[in-house]
Amino acid sequence: MVMEKQSTKEGDDFKWTCPLSSNGNYQVNTLRRKLDSCSSVDIGRFEWVKEIPIKVSTFIWRAKQERIPTSVTLSKRGVNVTSTMCYNCGKVEETSDHMLIQCSYAKTITKWTLNWCNIQLANFSTVHDTLDYASNWGNCPKKKRRLLGIFYETMWSIWKSQNDRVFNNKRLQPTKLMDIIMSTLFIWVKYKGKCDSIRWSDWCLNPFIGL
Repeated sequence: MVMEKQSTKEGDDFKWTCPLSSNGNYQVNTLRRKLDSCSSVDIGRFEWVKEIPIKVSTFIWRAKQERIPTSVTLSKRGVNVTSTMCYNCGKVEETSDHMLIQCSYAKTITKWTLNWCNIQLANFSTVHDTLDYASNWGNCPKKKRRLLGIFYETMWSIWKSQNDRVFNNKRLQPTKLMDIIMSTLFIWVKYKGKCDSIRWSDWCLNPFIGL
């Protein structure tokens, strides 16, 4: 229960309090920490980046726990799927880690993303490894959160691209998907992050300019 009703000293009057916090006040961060602690999988610390839409962050939070509806996950839940193999490469079973990180298509997008960020190419094997790298990268907290948000959107876009291929038989070329990632992030950072001074020309050169 997030909120509970308690009686006051005045008698019949009641007030709502949050049992998750020590002062009784409801805070989103408190609820998020509670959700993380209830997970059956140790996902470590999870960052909720304000520039990134909640639905995207929630998707990454679920992917870190192998809880997004990949073919393998659906099969384990009793859903009849044609094949559990990756729809892109057809060589490995479609898990969260494979689809978003290990598949050759995902690796290409991640490589281009790191080049855009002017970061040396790194080999990631899981969603957890990727996010952990961003959380510990460099010494600037703002740049760490920016890189984390970039990884969130990159994996989200890979997921949407995979769904578009499966259900609409449309395959986005990596160059096109990279354009979508860059432009979408620009809008989120500029308007959700209230960075009005950021310019598209600078953003295309490096997403950390101005931080």
